[in-house]
Amino acid sequence: LRQLRPRRPLALPAPTLAPTLAPSLTHSPTVVWNDGIGDFACTERLLQVLKPEGEDNFDVVEYSGQVVGATTFNMLYPIPGGLTPGLNNAGQLANGFAMHHAVANGAVVNTPHVAVQKTAGSGKAQLCVFDSTRLSCYLGKTFVTDTLPTAAAIIGDTYFYADGSMVAGSFGGRRIWAVHNVSKPNPFFSTGVSVSFDPKFFTEHGTSTGVYDFTGLVETPGTNDWIVDDTAGGAYLVGVITRAWGGEAYALLVVGIDAARMLPTRYAVIRNVLDVAARAAAGGQAIPDTEVSHFGAAYTISNVASTAAPRLYFSANTQNGLGAAAATTKWWGVFQLDLGFGVPDACWNSGNSIRRNSKDFLCSSERNGTVTTLRWIEPSSKTNYNDGASCQFLYDPTATPTGTPSQLPTASPTAAPSGSHAPSPAPTSQPSKSTTSMKPTAPPTDSPTETPTTATPTETPTTAT
Repeated sequence: LRQLRPRRPLALPAPTLAPTLAPSLTHSPTVVWNDGIGDFACTERLLQVLKPEGEDNFDVVEYSGQVVGATTFNMLYPIPGGLTPGLNNAGQLANGFAMHHAVANGAVVNTPHVAVQKTAGSGKAQLCVFDSTRLSCYLGKTFVTDTLPTAAAIIGDTYFYADGSMVAGSFGGRRIWAVHNVSKPNPFFSTGVSVSFDPKFFTEHGTSTGVYDFTGLVETPGTNDWIVDDTAGGAYLVGVITRAWGGEAYALLVVGIDAARMLPTRYAVIRNVLDVAARAAAGGQAIPDTEVSHFGAAYTISNVASTAAPRLYFSANTQNGLGAAAATTKWWGVFQLDLGFGVPDACWNSGNSIRRNSKDFLCSSERNGTVTTLRWIEPSSKTNYNDGASCQFLYDPTATPTGTPSQLPTASPTAAPSGSHAPSPAPTSQPSKSTTSMKPTAPPTDSPTETPTTATPTETPTTAT
C-alpha cells in the first residue's frame, strides 16, 4: 500500500482593511402602476369625469337627479395629477372614463380608469387609474389610436375604447379596441381587429357627430331576453349616436363582443325614438325637432347578485358648443333604454376591411329591424368634454326597511294611568339619611382568621367621612 501524504493547506488571500464593494446590481422593489389606488367611495348615483365649461381642469362629479342652481351634479373632487387642459382643450386632456368592478372580501371594489393625453394637444394617450389623491398611468404602452379615446367601457377585465368620432383618416379610427387584463401589473394592449365601422352612420349631422360613449351589457348565461338575437348570454357595448331631438333616427349602436377573445365582432345601427312625455310634465321647455346633441355619457346599473334586469342610461350633452341656450329648462336630460328589443341576423354588420364598409347597412324595417326607445328620466346639466360610468355593488339596495318597528304608533296619545298606578306628586317615603361605613370592621391580620369576625351593631348609624 502506498503511504498517503497530507495535502497542503489551500493558500487563502490575506484579509484587506478596505470594505467589500457593493454589488453592481440593486434589487429595488417593483412599482406596480395600479397599486395603492383606493376603492372609489361609491354611491348609487351616476358618475362623470368632465371639464366644466370655462374652467381649466377635469372634475369627478356625481349626478344628483335634480337641478340645484345651474347644475345637476355634485362635485366630488378634481382629477389629481395637475392636468391643464386649457380653456380651448388644446392642453392635457382626459376622457374614456370607465369603472372596473372586482369582488373581494364579500364586497365589490370599484376602480376608476381614464384615458389621459399628457402631451398638450397631440400624442397618444395612456391608460390611468386614479383616486382623490393620485393619478397613476401605465407607462409600458400607449393606446393604439392616434387620438384620445372619447368612448370607453369595461367588461370583466377588458377596457374597450374608441375615438368616438369614427374619423376615417386617423390611425385606429373607425374601430373599437381592447386592453386586456387592466387590473394586472402588465395590461395587454391588443391590436386585434375583428370589425370596422362604416363612417356614413356617424356623420349625418356633420363632421363633429359620432358615438361619444358606450356602456357594457352582459346577459345572464343561457338567457336571451335583454337583446334578443342569436346569442344566449351575450355581451355587448351599447351607445347612442349623435341625433336630432325629433323623429325617428338610426341612433342606437349595438356592438357584439366575442366572449372568448373579448373583442368586438359585429355591430348594428338600430332605429331609435325619444319618449319625452315625462320631460314636458316636469316643466321642460319645448325643443326644436332639428336641434342636435351628442350623448356623451353612458352608464349600466347592474349589481353582482342582482335578480333584476340591468338599467342602461344615457345623458345628452345638450348641444354644448353648438349654440344651445343655457336655460336649465332646455336641457335634454338623462334617458333610459327600454331593453328586450330584437336584433335580427340580417341587421348585423361584420368584417374588418374598411374598404368593404360601403356595403354595411342599417337595421331597417326591410330587415325586420325594430324601433328602440329612449325614455326621459330626469334633467341633466349641459356638458361638453365628458364621459360616464357607474359603480357596482354586491346586492341591490333595499327599497324598504329590512325590519318593522316593534310597535306601530297609535292615532291618539296613550291615556294617563289611573287608580293605584297613577303618578303621585311627591315621593312615596322620605329617603333615609343613613349611610354605610366604608371602613373595615377590624384591622387586617397576617393570616386568615379561623372564623369570620362580626361587627357589633351600633345603636346609631356610623357617619361616613
